[in-house]
Amino acid sequence: MDFCYLCIRNDYSSDMKRLTPIIFLSLLLPSLMFGQAQITTKKYRISDFPDKTTKIVLSGNDFEDNLLWQEISRRWTISAYEFCTREEFEELKTSDDYYFLMTVNERAPKESGDGTVMLTLVKGGPKATEGISAMQEVISVPFYAADGGPGRGVVYLPALIDIIQDFVPRAMEKDIAGYSGLLNYSSNIYRSRDMNVLFSEDDLAGSVTESVRTKHFGHGMAIVDEAEADEAFDGHSFNTLVSFVVASEDPEPGSYCYLMLISADTHELYYFKRRKIRRPEDRGFLPEDIQKIARRR
Repeated sequence: MDFCYLCIRNDYSSDMKRLTPIIFLSLLLPSLMFGQAQITTKKYRISDFPDKTTKIVLSGNDFEDNLLWQEISRRWTISAYEFCTREEFEELKTSDDYYFLMTVNERAPKESGDGTVMLTLVKGGPKATEGISAMQEVISVPFYAADGGPGRGVVYLPALIDIIQDFVPRAMEKDIAGYSGLLNYSSNIYRSRDMNVLFSEDDLAGSVTESVRTKHFGHGMAIVDEAEADEAFDGHSFNTLVSFVVASEDPEPGSYCYLMLISADTHELYYFKRRKIRRPEDRGFLPEDIQKIARRR
C-alpha cells in the first residue's frame, strides 16, 4: 500500500512540476496588475463572457456544419449564441462584443501534413487582424485529425461541447484553471476507482505489448474494439470512461497526439494528455500512459 501511494505521489509530483510555472505566473500576475494597470490576467480578460454573444462559426462543410448546428442547438447554455458564416466572422472578428466558437486547423510540423482540427473558443478584438492565433483563446479541444475526417469526432462532439462549457466558468473563477487548460482535468482520474474504463484497441500504441496488457488490464480496465467503445459512449453507459484519441493515422515526427478518457454518461473529462509523436507507432496510449492511469485508480 505504501509503495502504491508513493507511486501515485510521484506521478502527482511530476505533473505539479510541469504546472509550477503556470501556478507561479497566476500568482505573480495579480501583483503585476497592481503596479501596472495595463497587465491583466486571462480570468479578467474573459470575465465578460456571460454578457457577450458567442458566434458559432460555420466552416462551409455541409456535414460538419449540420453536425455543429444540431449539437450546439441541443447543448449550448452558458451564453447567448448565434450562428454565422466565415465571411461574417471576418467582418466581426475585431469586435470585443463577441466570442467565436469555430473549427481551427492546428498545422502539422511540415507543410505537407494536415494537422489536427480543433474546436476553439476565442474572444474578438483588434488583434484579430493579425490572425486567429493572435486572438485571446479561451480553450481549444481536439476534434479530429484533418487527414481522416470527423470520424469518431461525430460520436464525441456532444462531450467536447460540454467540456468547453465546463471549462469556461472554471477559467473565469480561477487563473490556474484558465492557464493550465485541459491538463488540469487529469486529476479526475483519481476518482475513477469504481468506474469501468474502456480503451478502444485502435487507441493503443504499437508498443502496448501482450505483457503490458496482462499486467495492467483487468480490475475495471478493458480493451474493446472501436465499435464497442463508441457504442458504449453513444449509449451513455453508466459509470464508464471511454478512450478517445485524436491524431493523424499516418503521423509525421513532431505532430501532436491527444489522449482523452471521457465519461460516457456525464461527459466529464477524466484524463487528458498532449504529446508530440516521435515515431508513427507512438500514436495512442503508450505503456507508460497505461501504467500511470492504472496506478492512479
